[in-house]
Amino acid sequence: MKKLFFILFCGFLFTATSINAQVIDYGTTGELTWTLSGSSEHYTLTISGVGEMPNYDFVHNGNLPLSTTAPWSGYATSIRYVHIGYGVTSIGNCAFAELHNLTSANIPNSVTFIGEFAFARTALTSITIPNGVTSIEDSTFNGCRNLTSVNIPNNVRTIGSFAFVGTALTSITIPNSVTSIGIGAFQICENLTSVTLGNGVTTIETGAFNHTGFASITIPRSVTTIAGGAFSNIRNLVSIDVDVNNPHFASENGVLFNKSKTRLVQYPIGRKDKVYTIPNSVTVIASYAFSGSILTSVTIPNSVTIIGSSAFSSCRNLTSVTIGNSVTAIGHSAFSFSGLTSITIPNSVTTIDIGAFQMCEDLTSVIIGNSVETIGYRAFQRTNLTSITIPNSVRHIGNCVFAHTGLTSMILFHTIPPRNFGNFFCDETSSACIYVLDASLEAFRTAEGWRDLPCILPISQMGR
Repeated sequence: MKKLFFILFCGFLFTATSINAQVIDYGTTGELTWTLSGSSEHYTLTISGVGEMPNYDFVHNGNLPLSTTAPWSGYATSIRYVHIGYGVTSIGNCAFAELHNLTSANIPNSVTFIGEFAFARTALTSITIPNGVTSIEDSTFNGCRNLTSVNIPNNVRTIGSFAFVGTALTSITIPNSVTSIGIGAFQICENLTSVTLGNGVTTIETGAFNHTGFASITIPRSVTTIAGGAFSNIRNLVSIDVDVNNPHFASENGVLFNKSKTRLVQYPIGRKDKVYTIPNSVTVIASYAFSGSILTSVTIPNSVTIIGSSAFSSCRNLTSVTIGNSVTAIGHSAFSFSGLTSITIPNSVTTIDIGAFQMCEDLTSVIIGNSVETIGYRAFQRTNLTSITIPNSVRHIGNCVFAHTGLTSMILFHTIPPRNFGNFFCDETSSACIYVLDASLEAFRTAEGWRDLPCILPISQMGR
């Protein structure tokens, strides 16, 4: 009697489960089948069969991806779980992207490839990547804001660009099998407080750990390439250490250099120092090297020849910089959004690149050296300059160079007008006057790029 009751009870449970977990939809995708089952909008998506899943694409509204071409995308808000059956060998591009309530995915060991954006912008909290996967593709887990845990197996060789950008990871161990970490791979993982790099890593690309949360990191002996900005804008970072046996990089007081210390790669911006003097061995300041630091004063020695792109960008406390007399190029956005109040550009400089000092809203005084040939697009946009003298070495001036400034006068001693690529003021109304040599007045008033400016006067009339 008890046995009969047990059988009837189990049958009742099975029937109840079957009713509640009804099949909602189903179909085929490539060589595989898919089934959507569940109730109360808590659906499970099951992929079964043998072979590869096809790739899918995003469906955009303008530039904004809203859904994908996957056949289950119409149920994006209801799918909570994904179960992939053993026999499936790949997960296609964008397969489960934009399933915003997807919290769990079971991936079998038969899967050896997971495509780009496969789980982008889902609600996954953890993921185990199968042992057969050898690469984590670009943006695979991009924007998974609840993802706190991931297990990367020892067979993975590469971690693609933006693979984990914007996730909630708190720690990551990169296995020894990994050789390269792509552009922005862990960018904006603000909760990432612990990173262990495996002994096989050779390349760390731009922005790989930008805007993360760890305080220190050790570069293993295997690393041969660290791109500019790989460790930029890490607010808690106070020390970058390097294995003493690494033949390519070195650390001095927690600051990262190449081995010969001719290139300053990264200054840890979590340091509390206010003043820093760059060592005399340095010839190149890498891109983003000091970006976001709290330094108030930096001395660049005469040994330095190149200041890289965004090297001092967003250094809002930086009010004083001494640039040595060997610098030839000031890179793209090199001092943008900094707190500079004045700057003297030495005679060695030939190029002031695009946006080099843009958004330096406290910048009231600029002296440009007499070897500068090119002043790039928006180089001094949104500064507080009122007057500037352009040396006669300048041959090219970019568009919008002085847009949104308080400039009232610009002085040039050229006999032949330099090439002006557009409007200095970005077509905004400006009361600035251009003052030129009396003998050059007609040349400026008729030259392309100059003749449309409302006020060109001879220097002899300045102050009248």
